[in-house]
Amino acid sequence: MPDEDISLKVSNEEVVATERLLSFAAMRQVKDANDGDVDPGDIEYLEDRLLIMEGKPQLYGTQFYTIDGVTKPFPIEDPDHVDERRTHAGLDTYAENVTRITAKHRS
Repeated sequence: MPDEDISLKVSNEEVVATERLLSFAAMRQVKDANDGDVDPGDIEYLEDRLLIMEGKPQLYGTQFYTIDGVTKPFPIEDPDHVDERRTHAGLDTYAENVTRITAKHRS
């Protein structure tokens, strides 16, 4: 029968998007199961990491890279509103995060 010869083809973008959604959903379930007993930023850190891996700008400014001793953030989506997103997620300000990250990489 012709229907038996149909195969499912999934693009790499679909695989990445599915992995991202599953990872994000898993973190949400952990947070819900623990009545919010997950550290602030765990979910946002994961979301930023997945966005960077997809070649997209991060949302919360949690991801940095260091080249030749200089630490810089990966690009941030709508940087003028990053602190609003961070506050909503229970994170400190972006400036405080930059200070902490750069001090950590200097030591």
